[in-house]
Amino acid sequence: VYDARRMDFGSSARRRADVAEREREPDLGPRKDYILGIIGPVVQDVEETFAVRWRLMLENALPNAEFSSDFEIERDHQVFADGVQAQLANTMPEPFFEYAIFESNMNAVANAENYILIEDQYWRTPQLVEAIIRRMAAEPDLQLIVVTKPVSEWTDPGCYWTHVTNERLQDRFPGRYHTYRMRAFDFIETWGFDETEGIFKEMDIHSKLMIVDDIYLSVGSCNKNGRGYVYEGETNMHVFDPEWVANARQRVVANYLGVSENRLPANWMGALEIGRASCRERV
Repeated sequence: VYDARRMDFGSSARRRADVAEREREPDLGPRKDYILGIIGPVVQDVEETFAVRWRLMLENALPNAEFSSDFEIERDHQVFADGVQAQLANTMPEPFFEYAIFESNMNAVANAENYILIEDQYWRTPQLVEAIIRRMAAEPDLQLIVVTKPVSEWTDPGCYWTHVTNERLQDRFPGRYHTYRMRAFDFIETWGFDETEGIFKEMDIHSKLMIVDDIYLSVGSCNKNGRGYVYEGETNMHVFDPEWVANARQRVVANYLGVSENRLPANWMGALEIGRASCRERV
């Protein structure tokens, strides 16, 4: 909660020191997101995606196009023998009509057997939810874990549909549909030499992550809503590699629970439930 790095750019050294000393909260609240670094031949796919959009702007003579130029895509990227199978997928609406992120996510759901883990700032996409419902009906042991912002019917205009999605899944799959929200935790000393007060702060989730069965992982800029899947320009990286994805899932869940990866229990889904119950008791 008290992190002096989360301050406005022009904040004074004194104000930052006050945060570090827990005398005031920082200007900006805690936020969760993912950044993915990639190396190897898939880098040229990133460059090609940029080039397609860049050249469209040049062709349409957008403002300042006359000062811009084309470029060559570097294709001499080293192939790594111990690398992983990865694919760049895009949402690129008209005039490209590319919806590979949605298609890949739907294929992953259609093959899910053990669990689907979604961490996203949005949770309202009817087509994906319908596919999840069909798969959960066909696979009685399939678990759905969703980490998102607080679900409220009236928080913002779009949250009504998040509420509808949440209610529908809870009614259909009690005990198999699990939702979580994230909070940052800190403490302050109140009085005496050992009296403290716990401070919880709602975390702004900006993530766009899906993991299925420790086999498939999708992460990038595409939210779980119609805009991300259909109407906006988005890019995700998809990885199909059991060892790599299992390790990534362990890192993600260990971060949820605030433990090191080597202390993550084998029953991590049960640990999430225990962690939620523990937080409720503290609050």
